[in-house]
Amino acid sequence: MKTKIIINPISGTQKHKKINEIFEKYLKDYEIVYTEYQNHAFEISKKLDDEFDRVIVAGGDGTVNECVRGLIDKDITLATLPCGSGNGFSLHNNIDTNLEKAIKSLANYKEIKSDVWTINDNPFINVSGTGFDALIANSFSKLKNRGFNSYIKLVLKNVIAYKPQKYSIEIDNEKINTEAFFIAFANASEYGNGAVISPKSKINDGLLDIVIVKKFNKLLIPKLIYYIFKKRIHKFKKVIIKQGKMIRITCKSKESFLVHLDGEPKKICGALEIKISKRKLKVLINEQD
Repeated sequence: MKTKIIINPISGTQKHKKINEIFEKYLKDYEIVYTEYQNHAFEISKKLDDEFDRVIVAGGDGTVNECVRGLIDKDITLATLPCGSGNGFSLHNNIDTNLEKAIKSLANYKEIKSDVWTINDNPFINVSGTGFDALIANSFSKLKNRGFNSYIKLVLKNVIAYKPQKYSIEIDNEKINTEAFFIAFANASEYGNGAVISPKSKINDGLLDIVIVKKFNKLLIPKLIYYIFKKRIHKFKKVIIKQGKMIRITCKSKESFLVHLDGEPKKICGALEIKISKRKLKVLINEQD
């Protein structure tokens, strides 16, 4: 088995500076490449041929997303290491945050076929969304010093002034008109750092969890945050969680949407069309009892 290792050297807190020594200790027949600019991981993954059986991504959810876009039409297995700011996809898959333990355990991980979803043909594999969380993702992407504390500071700075939007949401055959703080599209369960937005999400069930956080009294923000970190957001009275395969979202006051795809911001014109990709992706997970 030949492995391509893609390392984002500026992701997260850069706790992976000595990662080469760990790979040398536990792996054979591999090549390492460091990303040098945005979308480089996509370019690397896209060019991989049948010589490689596996890609290991050492980075955050944004780097994982780039690799997913490059691997979606290939018969190559994806493994992720939590080296970013949030690492939601790795944490959902129970990958150890201790890099040596994670790399040492690679041979024992289970391979499954994960769903991949698209927003207007833009793929994502973890959690995406629009509204307040997209606003924060956009601001977070511009920071030089990224990490959990920086993310929380952005949330606290913007949350009071943010105005919920009126959305028309179609989930398969159901229509919902509501004023929402944000709408999350969850293939996996969490943003990262223990912030669980969709506790029951499964990456291989063929269904997307749509988490609608409706307009609520801002005095309840601490309670909402508490529920998110306790994996109980479904208990918050102003939250609706639906499952579906075809989702369409419009907003009368907007000609375009700011969304985030696995944490990476993007502006999309017109309605949001969210659906499952025809291709699944082989992913290594740490299956727990």
